Amino acid sequence: MKTILCRFALSLAIGTAGGILAWWVGLPAPWLAGAMTATAAAALSGMPVEVPDVARAIVFTVLGLQIGASATPEAVATMARWPVSMALLVATVVAIIWAVSRHYQSHYGWQRITAILGSNPGALSLNLALAEHYRADVSKVTIVQSMRLFFIVALLPAAITAIGGGLEEAVRPAKTAGTWDLAITILVGGSAGVIAGKIGVPAGYMIGAALASGALHLTGVVSGILPDWLMIPGFIALGCLTGSRFTRFDWTALKELASAGTTGFVIALGLAAAGAGLAAHFTGVPYVLALLAFAPGGVDVMIMLSFALQLEPMFVAGHQLFRMLMLMFGLPLVLQIFERPPEPISDANQEDTSDAH
Repeated sequence: MKTILCRFALSLAIGTAGGILAWWVGLPAPWLAGAMTATAAAALSGMPVEVPDVARAIVFTVLGLQIGASATPEAVATMARWPVSMALLVATVVAIIWAVSRHYQSHYGWQRITAILGSNPGALSLNLALAEHYRADVSKVTIVQSMRLFFIVALLPAAITAIGGGLEEAVRPAKTAGTWDLAITILVGGSAGVIAGKIGVPAGYMIGAALASGALHLTGVVSGILPDWLMIPGFIALGCLTGSRFTRFDWTALKELASAGTTGFVIALGLAAAGAGLAAHFTGVPYVLALLAFAPGGVDVMIMLSFALQLEPMFVAGHQLFRMLMLMFGLPLVLQIFERPPEPISDANQEDTSDAH
């Protein structure tokens, strides 16, 4: 336990330093992107960075509280336009998985199951679990998926800032919660998040906290968003969590799969940008908002970016959570239909084939 705490403290120190540097330089979403970049560099250099499960639960709970705090009547009114954009999101996700997996198979010779799980735009934990179950190449899946998330956080904020138009149209409550409102939000929302997480609800800490916080705000019991002194540490911790994934591999493995990870990301982002363009056209939401909602990143990171870039988090959260649930329930079903898990290796066969591994 002491070792884990020391590694976590080191991660926070590195992430905070990276966030401060990014903020000082004036980069978009500095606390998240800066912390992630610094922690990833430290991980690749061999430093013992780590974010314990308790810290992850706290970060996701804080994220859920802020999502719920954004549930204003104005934001909820935009949900009437969601069915069209949700349908376009489904089509976009299917197109990304098909195009990127075909790219990995035809250009890099990957097996189909490895290519599918490497191209899946989100749900990293699900991808890795399925990779283990179907005996896909876990290292390839991990690296290209981690590279995708890294590129999203490092590049997308700058791209959205450069596009610019529509940022001022995004709805975001400006009032910061008072002491009493904040205390109620943390107590009720945090408890709901813990309960949802403990009973096994997918993304339970975040979803439980978001639902409870949203109910409190929509009913007028409390009002206001979380203060910066609570959100900035959340940005940093999430950046450290994302960057610490790079402890699983070294520079040699990265170099070998750099081309696959980069080209796969470009294809996925291009298709997501096209889908976002259609969604913006048919629903009337700002393009930058649709782009963040369709971006092939982790649900937690994308929602955090919406806060950092002052874009409407309800729209982003709704689409990112929908995509996560769609992949969580749909992808295993698809693989069950089209891919049969390999037979377990018997003890006798394992002895005969051990040299082959």
